Parts: sequence; structure tokens; C-alpha cells
Amino acid sequence: VGDTEYTVTSSSAWMGGFIHHRPFDSADWFRLGLGIGIGNIENTLTDGDGNSYQANYRENPVGYAGIGFGAQARKGFIWGLDIGLLYTSGPDIAPKEGTPSAEAMEDIKDSLFFGPVLPNFQLSMGWAF
Repeated sequence: VGDTEYTVTSSSAWMGGFIHHRPFDSADWFRLGLGIGIGNIENTLTDGDGNSYQANYRENPVGYAGIGFGAQARKGFIWGLDIGLLYTSGPDIAPKEGTPSAEAMEDIKDSLFFGPVLPNFQLSMGWAF
């Protein structure tokens, strides 16, 4: 982030509701998805000088858009892969330990890794009856 290297620890707990559309009859393995996610993602960034910052996503709900492959509506074993984006207003940035720096907090907020759009990858497996 900026010119500073951080050690990042993260945790997340969320769930979502999604609607999928299969636009092509001949390719029922392809899906377009929209939905919402509810939960939180918490990140702690620590620099080499012992300064720590929180970059936490607690906004609920957030929007989701993506594409999916597999998970056809049929009996038996099914699997699917979804790739999409979660749209948020961005994380709340706050100092945690050490000497806070407004410049560092602004660099974290402007970073590609802690912005308002987050990547989402999901692998699903199941048995359909």
C-alpha cells in the first residue's frame, strides 16, 4: 500500500442471497448472477515499525454481480464456480496500535486491495434430488 509494506491478517463471516439467470438454452452451464451479501470482513495491517490499522467492511447489505459456471439444475452430483464482485462503500479505516498516520490511512483507503469493490470467488458442490 503506497510505499509501505504491511503484514495483513484477515477474517470474514458472511452469507448471501443470489439470483441466477441462464441466458442460453444451449449452454445451461453458464449463469449470470446478481444478489446481496451480508456480513463483515475485518483486516489488520501492520507495518514494519509496529503501527497497525484496521480496514473493516461492516456495511450491510452489499451488492453482488458475477458470472457462474456449472451447477446445472439436474439430479445427482453438481458443482459450480462463481466469479464476481462485491460492491461496498469501502472499509472503515482506523488506527489500532502505534502512532497513527493520516497519510497511511489515506493510502490504505486509496489502495486497490482495500477499495469499494472486492473480488469474490466461490466453489460449490452438492447433491441434487
